[in-house]
Amino acid sequence: VMMMGSPDEEHTALATAMDAGKAAQEEIVDDLEDVDPMQVESVATNPVFLAKVDNRIGSYKPKVFAGPREGKKCLVLDVDYTLFDHRSPAETARDL
Repeated sequence: VMMMGSPDEEHTALATAMDAGKAAQEEIVDDLEDVDPMQVESVATNPVFLAKVDNRIGSYKPKVFAGPREGKKCLVLDVDYTLFDHRSPAETARDL
């Protein structure tokens, strides 16, 4: 005779865990219920962020490390310093 299934102890343990989870969920306060998604201002239209972008555009001076090669159309701008972080003590990317 082959029996399949789970022992009753496992079902009891799962039921106890589910009851504890439901009790914990009742304690959670949803503070976003009162927020109207249509009133939330987008980052793209927020005047604070737009002013920061305008300031960055006006103050940024691009540095050309190597002039364009004839017949090539590749332009690399490392605006967010992902290729080389100028704030590190390294003088070149190879020193990193």
